Amino acid sequence: KELRDAYSGAIDNFRTPDQVHARHILISTADKSDADKKTLLAKAEDIAKQAKNGGNFIELAKKNSDDTGNAPNGGDLGTFGRGQMVPEFENAVFAMKPGDVSGVVTTQFGYHIIKLEDVRATAFPAFDDVKGQLMQRQSQMKWAKYMDDVKKRAKTDFKFQE
Repeated sequence: KELRDAYSGAIDNFRTPDQVHARHILISTADKSDADKKTLLAKAEDIAKQAKNGGNFIELAKKNSDDTGNAPNGGDLGTFGRGQMVPEFENAVFAMKPGDVSGVVTTQFGYHIIKLEDVRATAFPAFDDVKGQLMQRQSQMKWAKYMDDVKKRAKTDFKFQE
């Protein structure tokens, strides 16, 4: 019962938050003039249209993405949670459904086209999966309380008289 109460009280500490697996195509606008940015936006809109109309996203990323770290992998960003991407990108990707392709998303890096591969919703582990951790934590807390009590008793039990 004590461990189950501790589990209930600390369930959020064991929570795995929402995560997504996504790909993107980046059309970089770094150090570009306003005229160049306009041309690049048209290019990004065309790529987004192709991707939304059944184009192979992986091939489009390999061919068009300026993100040299991810383009060879078809724009694969892997799995990530909230707070790991710039807000504009994060807001867009967490509003999507698996299989969706976004329109053009503008960030400080340029124009992105995003494909959401998968969503991993918030998960809470079963009690039995964290029981060992709970037992260790409860033991440490009890030991610390016991030692505090011993220190307090020692101070009052061993007062010296002059």
